Amino acid sequence: MSAALTFSKLISPSVPMCTDCQAVQSRTTEALSRRRRALGTKPQGIFYECLATDNHRQRPIRWVRSHPERRTQDWNKWNYNDYGIYIADAAASGEWSTIDKILGGTNYSVVTTEITHLIDEFLTAGQWQWRRYDKFLHTDCGPMLGDVTELQHQWDLHQYILTRDDSYA
Repeated sequence: MSAALTFSKLISPSVPMCTDCQAVQSRTTEALSRRRRALGTKPQGIFYECLATDNHRQRPIRWVRSHPERRTQDWNKWNYNDYGIYIADAAASGEWSTIDKILGGTNYSVVTTEITHLIDEFLTAGQWQWRRYDKFLHTDCGPMLGDVTELQHQWDLHQYILTRDDSYA
């Protein structure tokens, strides 16, 4: 979702974004709601908080049925949304030959970017966030996308494993 919203900044916000994931659709709709609850503490919640605070990224989002190829093999019976979700799934899995069959090999271009660049591009300036830092590589690893409590549990387990043999010997 963050990639789609980042890339779509140049498209009119009146053009809706489509997803075949109902959870993404409901969370995004909630983030854009005027009477929403805080989402920043949830996994990937920082993205929803940034979406809610960035007027340039707000656009309608609607759910579309997934996998039209499972419903019918006849491409002539597919609608615009069916083609769109099929192409998006093929691109996500790197099946460029599938996209070539639909769009033709020269009618699109493939652009790659680092996920950390996308994440930093997506974050709203001034939005508070937890970030991970690798003390051995002296590198900022970007925002923490998971549950902070789960990270603490992992650390506690690591510390226990390091000291358990000494404690029970």
